[in-house]
Amino acid sequence: YSEVLGQGHGCKMSSRHHRRPMNSSTSRLPLLRRISLLFSLATLSFYVGFHSTPPATNDRDLIDLQQLLHRCGSASNSTHLASKSKPPTILTGAARVPKDELMKRFSFGVPLLDRPTGQDALLLFQSSEACPGDKCPDAEMSPPLIANVTDALENCDTLNVQWTHNPTPTTLCQVYIPQDGLPTYHVSRWLRLAAEGPLDRSKNLRHVAVMTNPRGINRHNVPRMQLIRKHWQSLLIFLEHLDDVLDDVRKIIDERLAKLTAISNRHQPIIAMTVNKGQSQLLANFLCAARSKNLDVSRILVFVTDAESEAIVQNLISDDHSSPMVYFDRYNFESVPLGGDNETYGDATFTAMMWVKILSVLYISLLGHDIMFQDVDIVWEDDPLPLFYCDDLVRYDAIFQHDGSTESRYKPYSANTGFYFLRANERTHYLLVSLLYNGDIVKKTTSHQQTINQLLLEHSSMFGLKVKTLDRHEEIGRLFPGGFQYKQDHDAIRRILNGEVKPKLFHMVRRKPHVDECWFGLAHRISSQYWTPGFKEKVQFMKQFGMWYLTGECMGDEMSALKSNCCSEKPLVTCFFRDKPSVINCNGSPLFDKNAKPFWVE
Repeated sequence: YSEVLGQGHGCKMSSRHHRRPMNSSTSRLPLLRRISLLFSLATLSFYVGFHSTPPATNDRDLIDLQQLLHRCGSASNSTHLASKSKPPTILTGAARVPKDELMKRFSFGVPLLDRPTGQDALLLFQSSEACPGDKCPDAEMSPPLIANVTDALENCDTLNVQWTHNPTPTTLCQVYIPQDGLPTYHVSRWLRLAAEGPLDRSKNLRHVAVMTNPRGINRHNVPRMQLIRKHWQSLLIFLEHLDDVLDDVRKIIDERLAKLTAISNRHQPIIAMTVNKGQSQLLANFLCAARSKNLDVSRILVFVTDAESEAIVQNLISDDHSSPMVYFDRYNFESVPLGGDNETYGDATFTAMMWVKILSVLYISLLGHDIMFQDVDIVWEDDPLPLFYCDDLVRYDAIFQHDGSTESRYKPYSANTGFYFLRANERTHYLLVSLLYNGDIVKKTTSHQQTINQLLLEHSSMFGLKVKTLDRHEEIGRLFPGGFQYKQDHDAIRRILNGEVKPKLFHMVRRKPHVDECWFGLAHRISSQYWTPGFKEKVQFMKQFGMWYLTGECMGDEMSALKSNCCSEKPLVTCFFRDKPSVINCNGSPLFDKNAKPFWVE
């Protein structure tokens, strides 16, 4: 018994007994037979102690739960062994299937990682009827590989999918607990922590929030009451004026669609954009770029947040129906800061614009239209809207650009909220209503991207929302590159420059690193995910990458005088940094990142 369990597991035996040598006949028994006898004696002793007759036992069914939990982080001192009269229904067989093939076979909508933790997915069979063929793969042996996913799942009537990864230097165990009735589709996370402080393997496992790191810090606490009340005030204003705003927006959209098509206006797609004065240069550049390529912007409705940006947009558009629409919601947006060149990710202006983005998309959804939302730091190469009505994407409710981030707060979809498409139905409608109700979380986290990613996972599980991230590893995802490729995937950029890939657009997204990913001071993760630092650098990157079409005389503080002559027919290229992608050789320019290699190899 002591030899099987080892020391330190609650098995207290005298030193005399522990050191007694086996007799010669016992030592000659095969090891498995000796272990089986020891387990049988222990099980018999346990049941006799309760004056009951032990059931027939099988040494393969006996599990040293104490040893298992000790390795996984339990501090329990129990020495009881579990025995069963028949194989447990929680696991009858196990097999491996190729991860890539599994994700191609099913429309999970989740993008692949650059560095997957394993090439195979683990498939567990909970009954013999679920196993492929006429024999279950032995769950106690190394799970065999079944290369054909269809064959592996041929007898599975139900498939539960869990995305699992351990980004921290901790030992990870997964527990599957049989439960009568409907199972839970949430994961309960436990860490070996004290009441306060970092990971301590001498402590008991303790239930923690899903975003608690091994230092014991939860980066996703609930909002404080002060922030909740502030959100309530915003909700009151929204609800008080909702009908008036919807009447205004409906009138604008209906008038435009009446000129564009004879088809019923319902579900006709609308493209939403938001802008304040500080971002007006980027909006002007987007419209100039679209004009140079004769791309249709008539379905775009720009939600402005101040009179200055409203005047700028009005001066950029013509009187016909080929120009974008514009609307200023004075009830909800008038208090939004003007912004400027010094605006940074997560500051007061940035956070206030999140509320604008939530409401602008919700208004269009409430009117029953499909929605494509995009930020102003985008340049179209082609109209992306028709792609969302093709066979490959028409089955999805919500389609997002791939953010590229590996942060846990965005998992598993890693959806970028600077460019996405929502199909008008009750599922996407309620997704946006839920986002509205979670405005206090948005204020706390300073961005709605984290909140949307969490809602996507919840609504996909609870309501069957069909979500798709345009995986940058897939052909269709390569049509929507952004800041991640610009910063980290220069091979993808070169394929664009040499014509191998013809993207629909380019999104020069910027994102602030999140401390959650710096588990034990791994600062290198921060620099690798800081796509575009600020407004000034964003414009510089766009200029040297051939994304800038706004002439210099139209870029001053007084942009309300913008006219059509502010737009260049060709991109205005200027070099700034030799280590960042550029459409021309910029090796004569300084480095942006210290010790980085030039983009152009001579």
